[in-house]
Amino acid sequence: MIIFYNKDTGEIFGTIDGRVHDDFQLKKALICPVGFDEKKVGKYVVPFKPRYIEVEKLKVKYILPDENKPAVKQIVVGKKKIKVKEISGMIPDVPFAKEISRLEKKSSDIYQYKLKLNDEGEVIDLKKR
Repeated sequence: MIIFYNKDTGEIFGTIDGRVHDDFQLKKALICPVGFDEKKVGKYVVPFKPRYIEVEKLKVKYILPDENKPAVKQIVVGKKKIKVKEISGMIPDVPFAKEISRLEKKSSDIYQYKLKLNDEGEVIDLKKR
């Protein structure tokens, strides 16, 4: 998701939905109200990270129970929990990830929100107006 906003107030002008964007969207796309100074429009590309789940993996040992037969037997000797990447993908990598997820699902209206910026102009939060 790419969010376009007023650099002074954090007011959101529009978005480009999705998690993967082409070069044009990342570098040149702009959503700006008519008559508004384009230099005051901020562009925030929401970062995402892989989603991991914890699964149980069996520890196994292979033995040859009968030396006269070439059959190998597998014996479970324990279990361990490991983290693996979930197939369903990615989650927002921001402190306000829950809000971004709601916006992606369209269960919230982005225009009811405002971006909060720090003194350097970096996005640090997404708050309801």
